[in-house]
Amino acid sequence: MSKTTSKKGIKMLLATADHITPEIGARVSAFLRQAFPRHTAKEIGRLTDADERTVKQWLAGEMPANKNMVKLAQLFGWRFISMVYEPACGDAKALRLAGTLDELESRAAMVKAEIDKARANFNSINSGLDC
Repeated sequence: MSKTTSKKGIKMLLATADHITPEIGARVSAFLRQAFPRHTAKEIGRLTDADERTVKQWLAGEMPANKNMVKLAQLFGWRFISMVYEPACGDAKALRLAGTLDELESRAAMVKAEIDKARANFNSINSGLDC
């Protein structure tokens, strides 16, 4: 699962896919059943804060509301997005690349924060040395 999937990228994707709602609903259902072969509705409801009746509608092929699609995409990352949207939208290389860029930027920001912390720690130690 990728926690770095951006809401901006997901919302952009949702805006371009309105014309293929029935196909997407079926793909969401297939993805969820594959990810949770047992106790599907209960598990998904617990993860998404959606009630069990709503999740059962998704499992029947009804497309989740956009806010729920965003939540599912954030929970399951680009694996979910590519399975649900790529077959319907055609070549999704740009979407995968956008996801990769989001993830790399997030990791780079974390690494930079660690470097800054280590540098500050080094400087505080180094300033106390009489060499």
